[in-house]
Amino acid sequence: MAERSPWRQLPDIELTTPVLALAADGDRLWIGGVGGLARLDGGPGPSSGGDLGTRAVPHADAVPGIATALTSVAAICRSGSWLVAGGAEGIVRHRDGEAELADVQGSGAPVAALVAIPPVGDGERQEDTGFLLAGTLGDGVLRSLDRGRSWAPATFGLDDHEVSTLCVGPGGTVLAGTADGIFTATTSVKAWRRSAGTQGVAVAAIAYADVTGTPGGVLAAASESGQTFTSRDGGRTWTPGGRVDGQVTAVVALDDGTLLVGTTDAGLWRSVDAGATWTAAADDGGSARTVLCLAVHNGAVYAGTAGGLVTSADAGATWRPAHAAPTHDLDRLLLVNGRPAVGGARSGVVRPEASAGEGATWSALADTPFPLTALAVAPDGALVASGPAGLCRNAGGDAAWTAVVAGEGGHAGVLSFRPDGFGLAAPARHGNHLLRTTDSGVSWQSVPAPFGVLPLVVLQVTAGIVLAATRDPRMGAIQLWASTDEGASWAREVRAETPWPLVRSVADPPLVSLGRTLCARDQHGHWSTWAELDEGIRAVAGGREGLAVLTRTAIWSVAATGEVGVRWDEGLPVADVLDIALSQGRLHALLTGGRVWWRDVKLGARPADEHDEPGATWPELHDHTSTKR
Repeated sequence: MAERSPWRQLPDIELTTPVLALAADGDRLWIGGVGGLARLDGGPGPSSGGDLGTRAVPHADAVPGIATALTSVAAICRSGSWLVAGGAEGIVRHRDGEAELADVQGSGAPVAALVAIPPVGDGERQEDTGFLLAGTLGDGVLRSLDRGRSWAPATFGLDDHEVSTLCVGPGGTVLAGTADGIFTATTSVKAWRRSAGTQGVAVAAIAYADVTGTPGGVLAAASESGQTFTSRDGGRTWTPGGRVDGQVTAVVALDDGTLLVGTTDAGLWRSVDAGATWTAAADDGGSARTVLCLAVHNGAVYAGTAGGLVTSADAGATWRPAHAAPTHDLDRLLLVNGRPAVGGARSGVVRPEASAGEGATWSALADTPFPLTALAVAPDGALVASGPAGLCRNAGGDAAWTAVVAGEGGHAGVLSFRPDGFGLAAPARHGNHLLRTTDSGVSWQSVPAPFGVLPLVVLQVTAGIVLAATRDPRMGAIQLWASTDEGASWAREVRAETPWPLVRSVADPPLVSLGRTLCARDQHGHWSTWAELDEGIRAVAGGREGLAVLTRTAIWSVAATGEVGVRWDEGLPVADVLDIALSQGRLHALLTGGRVWWRDVKLGARPADEHDEPGATWPELHDHTSTKR
C-alpha cells in the first residue's frame, strides 16, 4: 500500500485579536477573547525578554456537550482541575478536553467577573472548597459550591445588581464593584454591606495586593470616569485619590505597592504613591492604547488590549507586545474555487491572496457584515454573507460587498445554494419566512415558512428536495422538515431527541446528522440510518464521491456504500479542529487559532486498502426510522 499523503499547514492567519480577559494560574496565564481561550505556559520573569510559548485551547463551539457556546470570554478563573469561563451567554467549565454549560439561576445576565474563594484552613488542614463567585450585569452576584457546575444568587444586601468587578481582599473579604458603589462581604458571602465613600460611584475595577510592610495590604479601585480610590481597612471605607484620563476598564496592584489602571481610550496609567498621583505609562508603538484587562503573572504585568497582549517587566513603566496564541473566532471553513476561505462572527472573512499558491498570505475582506451570522459560496463563486444590517454579496477579486437585502429582513442565520443558482436563506431569529433566489443571490424574494419561533439549524437545498431542521434546546428535540417544491410548502417529518446540540447536512446525497448518526431520506419521504459513528458528529463535508465526517476525536472517511472507512486525521491535533471541507480529493481542516491544514485523500477508501477504487453505488433506503440519540 502506498504511503498516505501527510497533513500540511498553510501560513498562519495574522489578525488583530482583542484580549478581553486574563487570569493567572500558577505557571499559566489564561487568555480570553472573542474566539475562546488560549494558554500561556511559563513566561518571562521580570528581566526576561524571550518569546513566550503558547498552546491553543479548543474553541467553545468545538467542544462537545455545550448547548450554548460563549461568543466571547469575558471572565476566567480556576477551581481545582476545572477552568471556568463566563460571557454573554452564561458560564462554561472545562477540564481534560471536555466542557459543559453550567446551570445558572437568574435572568441570563452577562457574566463580567469570576473569582475563586481561597482555600480555608492552614497547612495540611487546608481545604479547597470549590467556592466560586460570578459578577453579572443584571443578576448581581452568583455563587457556586460545586466548582462551577451550578450557580445561585448571593445578593442579600446588594442594593445594585449591575456588578462589573469582583475582588478577594485581605482575610478573604470579598468586594463587589457595582454601578452604585462598592459592597463587601465575608468569605461565606451571606450578606453584603455598602462601603463608605463609594455610594453613587460607577465602579469599573477593584484590585488587591499583599504589600510587604503594609498591614492589611493595598486595596485600589477606580470609577468608570477615572476617579481612583484606596482603602486601608479591608474595603470598609475608601479615600479618593488622583484621577486618570479616559474610561477605566481595569486595575491591578503590585506587590511593591505600584498601582496600574487601564483605560479604553487613554492607555495605561501608573502610580507609585498609593494613588495620589498618576502618570501615563510608556507604550511601544501605541499597542496599549485601548486596555481591556490586566493581570500579574510570574513577576511580569500583562495587559489585554484591543490589539492583543502586551507585557511589562518593570512594574508597568514600559510595555512591549507579547506573543500569544490568537483568540479570534474563525470557526467556519469554505472552499471557493478549491481555495479555502474562513470566517468568524466578529473576525469577518479571511482568504488567501488570489495571486499566490499554497504559501499565500491571508487577507481580510473589508466591510464584511458584522457580526457575521451566515456565510456561503454561491454557484458563480461569489460569497454571500449576512449580519444584522442585512444580506450582502461579494463577487470576488477586489470587489466590494454589495447589499442585496438591507436591514432586518436580510438578517439570515443559514444559507444554501444549488448548482443552477437556486438558493434559500433562513432568518437568524425565527422561522416564519424564507428568502428565495434563482440567480445565485443577486436578487431575493420573501416567501412564508411554517417553522414558527424556532430558527433553522439546517437548511439544505438539493437537486430534488429541500431539507430543514429546527432545534428546541429546552427539550433537546430536533424536528426535520422537507419540501419538494423549492420551499413553497413543507412537510413535518422525523422528530428526534438527542442531547447532542449540533445538526449537520450535505446536499448530494441528501443527508442530515442526528447525534452520531447520518440519516438519509428517500423519494417517498422515508428516513433511515445511512451511517453510524462512534461519537457525535461535528461536521460533514464532501458529496456523492465520498464524505469526510468530523467527530470529537477523529475524521472518518465514509464510502459510497455508507460504510465508515479509514481515519484521515493521523498527525492532526483533531481535538482542535473546528470545521472541515472536502473537494476533488483534497481535505482541508480549520483548527483553533485560525490554523488551516490540508492533505490529499483517497475517496471511497476502505480500512483494508485505502487506495482501492470504491466501485460502489449508494445504498437503497429502507423503512422510515425515527432516530433517538
